[in-house]
Amino acid sequence: MTQSKTVQAGRAEDFHVFSRVLFTAACFLFFGMLLPESVPAAKQPEMLIIIVIFTAASVLFHQVGKKARQRSEETG
Repeated sequence: MTQSKTVQAGRAEDFHVFSRVLFTAACFLFFGMLLPESVPAAKQPEMLIIIVIFTAASVLFHQVGKKARQRSEETG
């Protein structure tokens, strides 16, 4: 049973790490858009859509990681 608990805890940590990576990427893209002339005006709506998708996926993975952590604590 401890091996299963370890696997579940590792999976929860993986979700949290991936959530942080996506959020960091979204922040870098957003701050890159704020720099003058870094992104052409025609590409800015596409960049905003990518930023929103990354942020939403980050929140989703954070919630999934939180539930996985709760499940691993319940089984242990």
